Amino acid sequence: MSLISQYREKKHKHNQNEKEIKQNASKQIKRVMIHFQIQKYHNQKQKNLFTQDQVSNLRDYCNLLKQNLSLMLLHHQLNYNFLNIKEKIFKQLASQKEKMKKMYEKIKNKSIINKTKVEYKK
Repeated sequence: MSLISQYREKKHKHNQNEKEIKQNASKQIKRVMIHFQIQKYHNQKQKNLFTQDQVSNLRDYCNLLKQNLSLMLLHHQLNYNFLNIKEKIFKQLASQKEKMKKMYEKIKNKSIINKTKVEYKK
């Protein structure tokens, strides 16, 4: 009988220790979660949230929030990406237009030189 009672006592103590460990772990987890929630709240409070009223246009709004896309609304993120694509296309068109102007100037200069040579030979 004494062996059975000793076994039961050990098992009971072991179960109590496990319960205490689980309770301590859950308390620690709750503390950590509360700490992170408080920290998140303070970080969000410290960040500057810009609205379209405060910024002149959507491009500036997107640039201000570029580092923190999580603060941007989804449609603003999409607009930002499309504005960047549109800007790249405009830059490419502008550079192509400049190249065409240079080529036109070269052709124009060559034709003028050829005309002067022909006139000079006459």
